[in-house]
Amino acid sequence: MSTLYDTPMPYAMFFSGGQAVHYSADFAARGYAGASHGCVNVRDEKKIAALFAQVRKGDKVVVHW
Repeated sequence: MSTLYDTPMPYAMFFSGGQAVHYSADFAARGYAGASHGCVNVRDEKKIAALFAQVRKGDKVVVHW
């Protein structure tokens, strides 16, 4: 549970203060029709779980748009 946004953020990998890459069941269900607080929402839980298992605190994050 995110203490900043009071919402679940499973597999959260923070990269800029309160911004994170994380699984979002809401995004999986509604896509871009939902809301985000600047996070990178991922809809594929199996893939985000595999990534989460590989990263370590301090790993470099590169976000492309």
